Amino acid sequence: MCLQKKAQHSRARATGKKKRGDDRNALHRPAMSIKRSKARSFGSRDQDDADTGFGGKKVEPVKVWADETAGKADEAFAPYSVTTKFAKGALLLHGKFGKGMVVHVEGARIEVLFEDGIKKLGHAG
Repeated sequence: MCLQKKAQHSRARATGKKKRGDDRNALHRPAMSIKRSKARSFGSRDQDDADTGFGGKKVEPVKVWADETAGKADEAFAPYSVTTKFAKGALLLHGKFGKGMVVHVEGARIEVLFEDGIKKLGHAG
């Protein structure tokens, strides 16, 4: 065996050139498979999913700002302040967002439905 020829072979492999017998091992390798699991169902088929959300919690119907604030007197809207405590359903008047209604209370945060959409604000909770 020639040492010069051996060096040429090792250089060819180092540069990424294929040799005639290199692809022969590819035919004998088993094909890779992807294991796919079946989708799991967490409820019965008879149950109506329209009124429940993720985890079986009841989903409240979407509130529309115009419906919630229509026909309410301006005196019914309390001025918004971070130091004031608000309850769910309270009407408030914000300096930037305007008239709104509290739709969710959690600790020191409230979610208020304004004409522009729901905003998260702080309060004295």
